[in-house]
Order: sequence, then structure tokens, then C-alpha cells
Amino acid sequence: MPLEATMIVLDNSEWMRNGDYTPTRLEAQRDAVNLIFSSKTQSNPENTVGLMTMAGKGPEVLVTLTSDMGKILSATYNIKVGGKANLTTGIQVAQLALKHRQNKNQRQRIIVFVGSPINADEKALSKLAKKTKKNNVAVDIINFGEEAENTSKLEAFIQAINSSDNSHLVTIPPGPYILSERLISSPIISGEDGIPAGFTSGAGSGFEFGVDPNLDPELALALRISLEEEKARQEAEAAKAATANAPETESTSMAVDSNEQEHGTVSAGQDHTGDIEMEMTEEEQIARAIELSKETSSGQQQQQSNDYINVMQDPQFMNSVLGGLPGVNPADPMIQNALAGVSLKDYKTVKVALTKFYGIGMNVSARICAKLSIHDTCKMQELTENQLNQLSAVLSDMTLGADLKRQVKSHIMHHRHIGSYKGKRHAMSYPVRGQRTQTNAKTAKRLNARFINQK
Repeated sequence: MPLEATMIVLDNSEWMRNGDYTPTRLEAQRDAVNLIFSSKTQSNPENTVGLMTMAGKGPEVLVTLTSDMGKILSATYNIKVGGKANLTTGIQVAQLALKHRQNKNQRQRIIVFVGSPINADEKALSKLAKKTKKNNVAVDIINFGEEAENTSKLEAFIQAINSSDNSHLVTIPPGPYILSERLISSPIISGEDGIPAGFTSGAGSGFEFGVDPNLDPELALALRISLEEEKARQEAEAAKAATANAPETESTSMAVDSNEQEHGTVSAGQDHTGDIEMEMTEEEQIARAIELSKETSSGQQQQQSNDYINVMQDPQFMNSVLGGLPGVNPADPMIQNALAGVSLKDYKTVKVALTKFYGIGMNVSARICAKLSIHDTCKMQELTENQLNQLSAVLSDMTLGADLKRQVKSHIMHHRHIGSYKGKRHAMSYPVRGQRTQTNAKTAKRLNARFINQK
């Protein structure tokens, strides 16, 4: 995908209060902005996106070119509706913002949302289009709301600015759908192959399950294990169905053969089998065959279940599965700890052993021991069964290990997305409690970056 710097121009005029688009015209633009930002940044990590409005007191740049999603989200929810939109001035201000981009190798693109009547005439728009084309700036226009009045003017503008089909006009009339859904299949979002940039589509995706393991290795691993479990379950059901649907004649012959073995030689057994067939009715023979088939199927199912458990507990098998995932290192200590689980050493004291759990330090461990009346020098092997049950109950009520790590990471990402002070400090890998950063911040920079990027 091309390297681009994109400036998004929103229409925040009084017409955006209308509810002909779900839920309102302004809310529909917010969803579309999130879609466009995700598409641009996922297609090329070096792409940058800016945000501005063209109504109110005048065009205003809300966010300069950035790759931080939190800044865009925070700016979209602070937009106020009012005034009339000025399309020509908004495009000119967007050009100035693109001119001051840091990476001069980025192509320039402006995406404009037009949802109110355009005051400028076709001649003025054509003149502006030729000037914008001379500056090598592509313009995409999303025409909605007042499409009947604006379509002819916008078509003239796109015709004048278009160069090698680099500018597009997408007209979306009102209807029972979301504005962002109609944009997914439009040329503004779709890539060169017709697939939305940053989105996967079945066989066109280069990743298994449609998930990039580099972006979310935990989800890719979970999907791989779920697939293995589903395959094992289907094989067990197929074996059970094949056994249950076996011909009744084979089951009856199995019963006869067993009776032959119990009563001596083959010749004598054949005579005795005839006597059994004469003594047992047809219904009894069918019931006996069904009983034998159930015993056989249950034994096979139990054997398959045991085999599956042994395979899933085999470290070599799990390492081979993890090694097949792109971007996942089986030798990573975090992955090895997750596979091995937390094992408490019997020779260690309870107070020290509990600190093996992520989320329990010496202070919390001391409080747990005091609550359960466990002495400081008591070792794990000296605990009674009742004390072990109480300790398990206390630990089960706490958020520990991987769950706690995910919770902490979720809180940090939430602060980053809403653009709070804590989120900004975390994004820059700085300490978040007011410590100085000119010196004495090396540890915070190292740990914060490692927690966000590796876990």
C-alpha cells in the first residue's frame, strides 16, 4: 500500500443534527473516521492521519498528522455543531497542514465529508481543484445528506482534480444502514485488489484464521488450540457414530463367537450356537448386540479422550504448535511459564511460595497467612488438607496471573485511547506519577515499553 499522509475534513455544520443517518449525521462521521484511520494505519504503519473541521467560526485543525488513535478519538468527541460549512477554505487549510508533514515521501490526500449545501459555484470549485492538482494533492469526497443538491458541483470538482484515478466521489443516500458500512466497499477504503486495506477477507488473507499473529499472538494461539480441540471432538463423534451404526449381523456374530469360545471346540461351539439362537428371541438378540456396541463405543471414546489429553499435555507437541505460529517464540519465558503453570515448591515457606503468583507480593502474602492463621515459618508440605482448601478458596477469589496482566494492560490502553495524562505518559514510556524524566527515568521507560509491547 502507498505511503500517505491523509487529512480528514469533517462537516460540523447545523445540518449535522439531522437524524436521517444512523444515529445522526455527526455520529455517522465519527464512526467513519475510526474506520478510515484504522484502514490507513494498518495498510502501512508509517501512514499518518490528521483531523479538522470546516464549519463553526471557521476551519479548525483539531489533530495534526499522527498515528496515535487516542488523539483522533479524543478530538472527534469534542467536536461542536454550529455554523455553516466552508468547503473551499477547508480544503485550502488541509493543504497547508499536509505541506508541513514530517515525511516528505508521503503522498498527500484529503478526505472531505460533505453533508450540507455547498455555497461555492462550479467555477470556483473547478479553479480550486486545478490548484490542488498542481500541488499533487488527491481529494476524496464523501457526499451524503444533501446529495441531490451537491452532486453536480462535486462531480465537476472531481473531474477537474482527478489524475490517474487518484481522486474519488462516493455518494451515499439516506437509508437503514450505517455510513461506515457503505464506505468499506468504496474506493476510498478498498485497496488495489478491492479488499479494504487493513481488513482480511477469507481466502484473500495471508494469515491463518484471518488474524495476524504479529498483532495478536494470544488470539492466534487460542484459535489454533480451539481448532485442534474441535478436530478431536469431531473424530470422537465420527467414531462413535460408525460404531453405533454397525450392522446388527456383525454384532450378533460377535456374541455367537464369544459363546463359542466359552464352550470349548469350534464344532461343539457351532452346535451350541444353534441352541442359543433357538433359545433367544430376535428382540433379545438385538438388545444384546446394542449392549455390546455401547460398551465398545464407550471404550473407544474413553481411549480417544485419554489420547487427546496426553497429546495436549505433551510439551513437544505444544512447542511444535507454537513454533508454527509466525511471530511466536516457543523459548519465550512468558510462554514457557504459561505452559508449565505455577508450581509451588514444598520445601518453601507458605509466605514465600505464594509470591510465585503474579499479583501477590510479600505484603499480600503476609496478610493471607495471617487471615488463615498460618505461621510465618510454616512450609507448604506442612499444610493440612483443611488449610489447603481454605488457601485455594482465597486464591480463587483474587485476580492473578495472566488475568491480572490483561486487566492492567486493558486499563493502560483505555487511558491511552481517551488521551488522558496517564495514557500519554504510558504511550511515551514515561513514569506516570509526576517523576522527573530528564534523569532517573530509564527504568520506567524500559518497563513501561516492555509491558505494553510484549505482554
